[in-house]
Amino acid sequence: PEASILRIAMSHPLPKRKISSFIDSFKGNVKIVESLDPFMEVQIKSWGYLDVIGKEKTGKLYELSVEKLRKDFGSDVISSEKDTSLPGRPPVLCSGCPHRGIYYILRKKKAIVHGDIGCYTLGALPPLNAMDTCVCMGASISMSNGMNAMLKRSNGSKKPIFATIGDSTFIHSGIQPLIDAVTNEIPTHVIILDNRVTAMTGHQVNPVTGLNIHGEKAPMLDLAKLCRAIGVKTVDTINPFSLKEVEATIEMHSQINEPTVIVAQAPCALIPMAVKNAPYQINQEKCTKCKACLFTGCPSITITDGQVIIDAETCTGCGICVETCRFNAIYQVERGTKNA
Repeated sequence: PEASILRIAMSHPLPKRKISSFIDSFKGNVKIVESLDPFMEVQIKSWGYLDVIGKEKTGKLYELSVEKLRKDFGSDVISSEKDTSLPGRPPVLCSGCPHRGIYYILRKKKAIVHGDIGCYTLGALPPLNAMDTCVCMGASISMSNGMNAMLKRSNGSKKPIFATIGDSTFIHSGIQPLIDAVTNEIPTHVIILDNRVTAMTGHQVNPVTGLNIHGEKAPMLDLAKLCRAIGVKTVDTINPFSLKEVEATIEMHSQINEPTVIVAQAPCALIPMAVKNAPYQINQEKCTKCKACLFTGCPSITITDGQVIIDAETCTGCGICVETCRFNAIYQVERGTKNA
């Protein structure tokens, strides 16, 4: 706590005179606390200050929390007497997310799924557990190409293989590997998760949104026509909130021995163009507590006091949970109704 601190707000170019003066005033007893790579540390040591302490203590991994820094520099870790533990809460797809139904069916089909970078990557987590690989933008189609090309020369796969990729990611780096699939006649099956926006990084517009960077109306890219122009013969646009339509389309595409594309088109639940329907509730007399609806991973569905409950305030009325219930225990009510 008694240490003097020099906070560097601009990392390039470094204020050499200010830093040198600070280090000289402490006769070399200086520590550098810097996240990730030693960008500043390398430069400072190149000025001749070889005795400053940095990454040899903090390392290049993990966040530099108070507890980690205390441990790294030999101080006692302060423990709180208060219980600050929280229940496990993994990140999940939002209520009303159009990607949920796709992953629900892919898991049901026990498909091999090559995922990509986006909020839809959360389909890899429980309870959906429907993604096998995720490396970088556009790699879902590339990896699917490689696996399908390999299996084409062998005995094939008993499981369907799909690549899932968002609309903006497909535009960014997914078009080229799809062209490769067509050119090399690889039976790659692609599902473009078209939610009309770049959701993960802040809801920026993209060519399928219909707006330019100024928020003005702009030509809207037709992904289905683009895929047909590339040379994909079978391209279907579906409603991802209809599990029956999703399952039938995925089953049909998995039987085709050439590149295919499914455009799952519905807006992100968090953007203005998304339509929110009346919420759903659960009839506790009909509910058998089979918990099938919980396997959709919707955060609006929880277990409270032994009962399965749908939060009417956060439910968007997408209806996916209704299709999973075999006992007709889920019904639609007017928005604002309290939990049944």
